[in-house]
Amino acid sequence: MTASDLRQILCQHPGLELGAGLDAGAVANAEQALGFRLPRELAEFLSEVNGVFDGDGQWHVAWPVDRLVQENIRLAEDQHFPPGLVVFGDDGTGAPFCLGIDGSDEVVYTYSPIEARAWPLASRLSDFWLGWLSGTLTT
Repeated sequence: MTASDLRQILCQHPGLELGAGLDAGAVANAEQALGFRLPRELAEFLSEVNGVFDGDGQWHVAWPVDRLVQENIRLAEDQHFPPGLVVFGDDGTGAPFCLGIDGSDEVVYTYSPIEARAWPLASRLSDFWLGWLSGTLTT
């Protein structure tokens, strides 16, 4: 499933507001600020959707790129946050959603700040969104 396909699916879900996609320069600027390349799936997603706001719950399930950069810089200083993960949103309770930076796997994780551990939620970003929208994925 492409990022464009995901955008179309997300657009059909009532209550979600999608940010306009980013151009390649904006993605490159985010990567420069972070000091690493974003996972391919996340960079492609950001090129189609810059933030997913849940109007019913009043929070960003996926953050706009500025917040994504800000949160990752903040978490890089957190001794408890596992290295090698990039956060891209949260579940509305403060538990962020993450992907591995190195791109060796496309697994989406959630991180519990209370337990200081990450565990897998979905095998890839498209599966994460399909599970989130259907209510079959829970944190």
